[in-house]
Amino acid sequence: KLLSTALFVYLLMGHRQSKMQIVALLMLVVGATMLGGEAKRGADARSTNRFWQGVIPLVVASMLSGLGGALAQQALVTRNSFVYSLELAVYSASTFVLMLCFLPQGVSGDRDRILSEGLLVGWDHTTVVPVVVQAAGA
Repeated sequence: KLLSTALFVYLLMGHRQSKMQIVALLMLVVGATMLGGEAKRGADARSTNRFWQGVIPLVVASMLSGLGGALAQQALVTRNSFVYSLELAVYSASTFVLMLCFLPQGVSGDRDRILSEGLLVGWDHTTVVPVVVQAAGA
């Protein structure tokens, strides 16, 4: 994600990375590759499925996340961060309400549970305290 964010920040905003930042990004890629482990050398159908159903969606999601980060950074250059955060909250809440209203029953277990048991079912002090502290900005 960091690599794609750096790429999109450069493409959208023209901000170049310093040599030290480029070295750090390359070290990050090498470390992630090493931690990912060595792939098995078999070219069977299972490894092909793993590539198309695992690796490709992961790379696309990472690139989209990096694009989102770069677009957010670009938006915050010219806009008030409070207003931007408020807009994101309104869009998120709207999407949530639309999901509750229009998603068919059985498609999402979360939707069905929220409608049958309530939104905050299962919350206790171990859930509420971190949420309140985070919302307070601490």
